[in-house]
Amino acid sequence: MVERRQALDIHAAVRAVKAGFDAIELQALGGNLLSRFLSPLTNKRTDAYGGSLENRARILVETVSAIKKEVGEDFPLICRINGDDLLEGGMVPEDYQSLVPRLEEAGVHALNLMPGWYETRRPVNQMNVPPGAFVYAAAALKKVAHIPVAANIRIKDPQMAEQILATGKADLVAMCSALMADPYLPQKAREGRMEDIRPCVACCNCWSDLAGRRIPIGCSVNARMGMESKYVIAPAQQPKTIWVVGGGPAGMEAARVAALRGHSVRLYDNRDRLGGQMLYADLPPHKGEWREYIAYLSTQLKKLGVDLRLNHKVEADEIIAADPDAVILATGARSLIPAITGVKGEHVATCVEVLTGQKKVGERVVIIGAGSVGCETAEYLVQQGKTVTLLEMQNAIGPDVDYWNRWVLLDRLNQAGVRMLVNARAEEITAEGVSVNVGGQSELITADSVVLAAGAKSHNPLLAPLEGQVRELHSIGDCAKPQKVRQAVDQGFRLGMTI
Repeated sequence: MVERRQALDIHAAVRAVKAGFDAIELQALGGNLLSRFLSPLTNKRTDAYGGSLENRARILVETVSAIKKEVGEDFPLICRINGDDLLEGGMVPEDYQSLVPRLEEAGVHALNLMPGWYETRRPVNQMNVPPGAFVYAAAALKKVAHIPVAANIRIKDPQMAEQILATGKADLVAMCSALMADPYLPQKAREGRMEDIRPCVACCNCWSDLAGRRIPIGCSVNARMGMESKYVIAPAQQPKTIWVVGGGPAGMEAARVAALRGHSVRLYDNRDRLGGQMLYADLPPHKGEWREYIAYLSTQLKKLGVDLRLNHKVEADEIIAADPDAVILATGARSLIPAITGVKGEHVATCVEVLTGQKKVGERVVIIGAGSVGCETAEYLVQQGKTVTLLEMQNAIGPDVDYWNRWVLLDRLNQAGVRMLVNARAEEITAEGVSVNVGGQSELITADSVVLAAGAKSHNPLLAPLEGQVRELHSIGDCAKPQKVRQAVDQGFRLGMTI
């Protein structure tokens, strides 16, 4: 097995050199075979490859030496290691400090850190992880290393990156998701255009694509990610006057791209600020980075000269009279009110009403619907000291939560003491609480307040009166079909690109 693994790495390195790459990065992290040899938690061998750190590192050192023999001593070879396994019984920064001299002696030119294994039960990439949370691991290795050390993970702000370098905690800063969100981040930072950097919001859709859905990686805020050759923003052959109704992610992205192409764009929203449903998405705990994306889009629309008409509920007659070349409807969705007896009671509220403070809740709360919105509202309420029960008709809590975020959210809910019931159908809301059928058994769950998180329904009141009355009409985002930010942004981009 040792020889086979080394042969695979050597062949891959040779192919990379032949393909014209400028460097090779050998990965010994995350629970792959090389890292499992390194860790005393998984390496129980009693031969020359087990026991002491010197023995456990032998396969990695030998692999590095063999690769250098094939590609040349001077070809840049980076080794990516954890720096901290984040596993009880695994390697900690002090262990990796002892590993560094062995890698240097083998000829590694630089180290790149990515803490944690796939088995780690501690969030690493998610939005609830503070930016720069793992710089300590790079700083620990920097103390003993004579080769460059790169800090990594949850670093997306160029100013934070500069501070890491200035304080000597690392020699380099590596970014991945931040560059997927905006591949021009380094150039914009160099030019001092911080407000033009499209921010990674740590939604982890890219990780869910890779590890959960096993599809090509995409990005919630950058529709061009992986589609650069197909999604091209070209100047419009015939500039148009375009009206966009709705300032959520779909409407803003459509307006941004259309304006980039030279169209004259006007955007209406009946609120006093842009954001649409994202204005609610950033209210639960650990979701605040969505505000950065709202700010980015708002800034871009202003810089592109989009005519923003806020606090204005535009009507069909006004649109028809103005006769724009094209109208884009992006009026979003509204909370779905389930047909449950007692749903109109005074102690019943929607998640939006609770999150925005429009309605207050009592000490004992039942939330009907345990999708992402219901789960996040539950966390919001338990942080206020409320006792919360989540009801879900399906057989899993958070069925719509992305793979990379779901276990983190469920861990937090469990730790907070939220009661979670699956296969639970709310049959009646009474003054005492909610009558529930759980797997065929009836139960009354006492509650002071009931919160509805039963999903959303499209809100598109202008579609019917405008059909056949304007030259060109489009519906995108939630008003076409309730969906995630990623799908809304993609629809907005594609329409802005082609209209």
